Amino acid sequence: MAVTWDKLAKENDVVLKSTLTAKGSLITASAASTPAELAIGTDGYILAVSTDTPAWIDPSGLAVAAHATTHKNSGSDELLLHELGEPTSAVAFDGQQATDFVVENSSTAPATPVLGKVYYDTDDNSVYVCTSIA
Repeated sequence: MAVTWDKLAKENDVVLKSTLTAKGSLITASAASTPAELAIGTDGYILAVSTDTPAWIDPSGLAVAAHATTHKNSGSDELLLHELGEPTSAVAFDGQQATDFVVENSSTAPATPVLGKVYYDTDDNSVYVCTSIA
């Protein structure tokens, strides 16, 4: 059985810290495969896109519709995980705490691979995900 465990990249491996020069900045792209910094906007402004270019705009001129509370069963503004339609099997999230979440700590790949299983490699301090079982 062929099993593929893909290493997840660490933040320092994929994002250059020098790209962001100020607190609150966002990473955008000035062209394909060209990261760029978008400085934080004015307090209260929102991010919008015009002709594929992001920019901060003053929302005071925007028309805002009333919030619909009929989008869920009880009609309140609080959305609960089970009301979103997924997951369809038994998953318990008590106060956003994952129960029965599979993460294994090991210096080698788990002996029983499961597609989507995550393990933490204690030798190289990296996280791996099982992405194929053939």
